Amino acid sequence: MLQFLPYFETNPIFQVIEELAIESFSSVPLTIKKLDVLEIFSLLQSVVLRKWNQHTVQVALMCRTYNEKDYIREVLKYHYGNKVAISTLDPSSIDLLFKYEEFDLLISTDISDHKNMLIEHIPTIQVSSFPTPSELINIKHFIEQHFYGNLGIEPELIYPYGIDECPC
Repeated sequence: MLQFLPYFETNPIFQVIEELAIESFSSVPLTIKKLDVLEIFSLLQSVVLRKWNQHTVQVALMCRTYNEKDYIREVLKYHYGNKVAISTLDPSSIDLLFKYEEFDLLISTDISDHKNMLIEHIPTIQVSSFPTPSELINIKHFIEQHFYGNLGIEPELIYPYGIDECPC
């Protein structure tokens, strides 16, 4: 573990843990070494990674046709796996979005429908019938922001993934 110490010493969480450990144990005859701080740091990082693996975004998928629904659902499952829990809705069932506050994201292909613009309490991402890489990246960024927002931390503090390296 010592070979990785120079890399982690620059991490702000590592520095905070080190300061807290030194300050907390200064009155007790206990010496906290860098390796001890590294072990605490790795435990904290494993907790965050466990939370990342359990994190799921509730998605409402609203499409014009059943073919679009099936295709986009499979594309989302392929790219994001267990990161998204997808519920498919018809444009006629838009009232469910207002009635239940269980969705984190609305993904819609119906760009011309102005009812989607009235939904302000749920973030909306418009995709085409065949989602492009840039549309998928927007969804990926939403998932990352949702996770870090729920956790209340900055992505740069977490190892081994940052904002650009997130394994969605």
